[in-house]
Amino acid sequence: VSEHRYSRPYKKNEQSHIENFNKSLRSECFPRGEYQQKDIAELQERANRFTKHYINRRWHMGLPDMMTPAQFKQYYKDNPETATLELAKVTEKSHLG
Repeated sequence: VSEHRYSRPYKKNEQSHIENFNKSLRSECFPRGEYQQKDIAELQERANRFTKHYINRRWHMGLPDMMTPAQFKQYYKDNPETATLELAKVTEKSHLG
């Protein structure tokens, strides 16, 4: 993660994609939840592997055509207007149920 962002108070859905990543990281990468100081290097490596997988290999229902975040980043770079419209459609569908 390259930058920190702060959400406004009482706007929990403002950064729901970040919350979803954090939930997945905790449940899939650190299920025990109790670690010692000596485990830091191993935990960092585990988090790095998970993050690479999450960005480059894992499909996301919140992205058009269930792209990976890396695929969507390239798609957006090549087709910003179309990508924005398609992302809005996916977002609208997810809110409708």
